[in-house]
Amino acid sequence: MPFFGPYIQRFVEAAPGLVIPLWQALFFVLLISIAALYERYRIILILAYIFMVHWVFIENVDLLALNYIWVIAGFVFLVFGLVAMLVTLYNMLTRSGQ
Repeated sequence: MPFFGPYIQRFVEAAPGLVIPLWQALFFVLLISIAALYERYRIILILAYIFMVHWVFIENVDLLALNYIWVIAGFVFLVFGLVAMLVTLYNMLTRSGQ
C-alpha cells in the first residue's frame, strides 16, 4: 500500500480531532454486512449516507468552521445526498419483483 500511504496520512492529519464513537462504527459495519449478505446495495448506499451525515454534521459539528467553504460544501453534500436517497427510495418502491 505504498501508493496510497501519503494520501491516507494527509486525510487523517486533516482532521485530527474527528470523533466517531466505536459503537456507532461497529453498528455501521454490522448493518452494512447484513445488507451485503442479502444483496441490498441500495440500502447500503442509504445507510452510508445517513451515517456520514450523522458523523460529520452532528457528532463533529464543533470542528466545522463557519466559513463559506464549509457552508457550500455542506449544502452540496446535503442536497445531492438527499436527491440520491430520494431517487433510490423511489426506485426501490416502484420496482416490483426485484
